Amino acid sequence: MRARSSTAAFPVLPLLTAMVVATLALLLLAPRVHAATFNLINLDAAGEGFNDPTPVAPVGGNPGTTLGQQRLNVFNQACFIWGQYLQSNVTIQVQANFDPLAPCDSTSGVLGSAGAVSQASDFSGALIANTWYSIALANKLAGSDLAPSSSDISARFNSSVDNSTCLGPTGWYYGYDHNEGTNIDLLAVVLHELGHGLGFQTFTTLSTGAFLSNRPDVFARNLFDRTLGLRWDQMTNAQRATSAFNSGQLVWNGPGVKANASHYLGPATVVRIDSPAGIAGEKNFGTAAFGGAPPNPPLQAQVVLVNDGVGTTSDACEPIVNAAALVGKIALIDRGTCNFTFKAAAAQAAGAIAVMIGNNAAGAPPAMGGSDPSITIPVVSITQSDATAIKGQLGTGVTASIGVDNSRLAGTDLEGRPRMYAPNPIESGSSVSHWDTPETPNLLMEPFISSDLTDVDLTQWAFADIGWVGPTSGVPAGSTPPTIARGFAAPNPFSSGTAIKFSLAQSGQTRIEIFDLGGRLVKRLPAAWRPFGMQSVDWDGTDARGHRAPTGVYFWRVSAGAGVQSGRMVRVN
Repeated sequence: MRARSSTAAFPVLPLLTAMVVATLALLLLAPRVHAATFNLINLDAAGEGFNDPTPVAPVGGNPGTTLGQQRLNVFNQACFIWGQYLQSNVTIQVQANFDPLAPCDSTSGVLGSAGAVSQASDFSGALIANTWYSIALANKLAGSDLAPSSSDISARFNSSVDNSTCLGPTGWYYGYDHNEGTNIDLLAVVLHELGHGLGFQTFTTLSTGAFLSNRPDVFARNLFDRTLGLRWDQMTNAQRATSAFNSGQLVWNGPGVKANASHYLGPATVVRIDSPAGIAGEKNFGTAAFGGAPPNPPLQAQVVLVNDGVGTTSDACEPIVNAAALVGKIALIDRGTCNFTFKAAAAQAAGAIAVMIGNNAAGAPPAMGGSDPSITIPVVSITQSDATAIKGQLGTGVTASIGVDNSRLAGTDLEGRPRMYAPNPIESGSSVSHWDTPETPNLLMEPFISSDLTDVDLTQWAFADIGWVGPTSGVPAGSTPPTIARGFAAPNPFSSGTAIKFSLAQSGQTRIEIFDLGGRLVKRLPAAWRPFGMQSVDWDGTDARGHRAPTGVYFWRVSAGAGVQSGRMVRVN
């Protein structure tokens, strides 16, 4: 299954007459950091989407007893999570609904789409002149609503996911605990789509490279093409149009992301052709949701093309006839009509030690969905052009390596800058306005949904780079706020108590708060001035009155100056 979220390139919905049905009460957060508040404008008609009366059982911390209420609760929970990271004195207005979205069939589909309703530039408070900002960010920087008569973000989510005609038996998971199993975590998808509307998008016309009204947006100012050695705001239209599909060479150049990438990304996995010299080098590749972890150090073996003797003989959709030749080798298989897991399992049974699946169409290597715990060998995908080049050299022998390079971060260039999604040809609604797929662990703003998404990860630092953490966030002029490296709670789950662990890039005043799943403040731990380096602060599992907190899921939130980090923890009996 290949499920994708679309971006701001999707046409923004018209502003419809609607009823405001829910407002997140995020003002309970410390007012000094101006935590962002969201207003949901429900565009669904009676009996559908957010208003669907179908009875359901509560799930994963979501107490809703109708399908519509659970959808609404998930949306509110996503807004609460984003509100912990962003500061704004202006309420963010989001119009949203559920609709059948195309394309969607038994194996792939669009999950949602979102974007800023409008943008603004050269307003009072703008950080960079002659630069577009998504309207929610512009309002934050201006300290006032620059477009009071319209919403800030427009979002749609695919109601067909709950039907068997779309993604087969897979449906939406409405819990808060990211325990979706074989279903799709709606909370992660809503977090993703809100991310686009909040500013993880470019207003550039990718087919021509033209800026909106010949003016760059702040997102584009952070894009850098390694081939040209230029940022997007330094290029001609033609150069930008080419850069938009310069796969593997378009990176994020912002300092916040670069400085913090190591807190979110693991060591790089490389797929490399070692010989012959004419096709040697590292290759762009896609990852699989199944199979073994990339070997460390990398495995190296000869590449052998699979032959099943029927139709497209290299797609491994029928019994393999050259199984003996695959023993101890890397199996090269063409993408075809059968599932990725079927192909990989067949190659493993034949004795292959790894699998490369070549795309059967131009474009980026596919992200491969599916589940089969019996597959233990590494599985990657490569482009159609790379697969063709390998096939052309098999007569003289091709040797390849697949595995971990501990000296580099996954999905980054040699300078540690994360790659942006730039497939060739351009994919409307996905290209550029997403992280690339080799980033590992997977990131929230990648173009395809993954089962390991639980927070806003590296995206919060991209938001710092574009201005969400800046002059209007309560930091004294001329000061540098302490930044917080990614933290965690341990033990987690816990019974009697746990410790919130985090690292400060410099000393500063810190505050730690505990919230329940509904966004209600459970306890605020004593504020303190803490030194540079790793910190550990105990929470004994009690609320503000000293009573033992009930079992369930909680969020911790650490604030230091303009820096914010949060995470999830579970209390058990």
